[in-house]
Amino acid sequence: MVEPRPNDESTELIRDAQRTGFRHGPPPTVSRLLRRIGNIPGAVISEGAFHPGPAVWISRREIAYLSHRDGWWDVRLTRQVIRSRRTELKSNPLIMLRTGTSDWLEVDVDDIEFAVSLVSDAVSANLATAQPGQPPVGPEFERRRRSH
Repeated sequence: MVEPRPNDESTELIRDAQRTGFRHGPPPTVSRLLRRIGNIPGAVISEGAFHPGPAVWISRREIAYLSHRDGWWDVRLTRQVIRSRRTELKSNPLIMLRTGTSDWLEVDVDDIEFAVSLVSDAVSANLATAQPGQPPVGPEFERRRRSH
């Protein structure tokens, strides 16, 4: 199987992950995950506002990023989707649901196929309501990062 080719920015973020040795799981896992996610239509890999490192954006909305826990990613699946799939998600050991209601959950990225499918579901769930445009850069990005 041929590995999908990520866009130039995600390639640079993957190289940074390998160079700096992210503590968020083994770099090869992060690299494979980013390559696969970078090929989901509508998904853009860029710097994360919620947590340093690569993140997945839909237009101007961040929908996935490296979690504070090693080997896990936070994914914005949306409240509506989480509510409709709660039983399935709650019983899955690869998923950590947040307490109360939230747009977010955590996924263990050791199972890359599952993590990619969940991020793909998050892309679909967020696409219709995301503000059009590209991920923020410069002062707007710094403002967002400070507010999180």
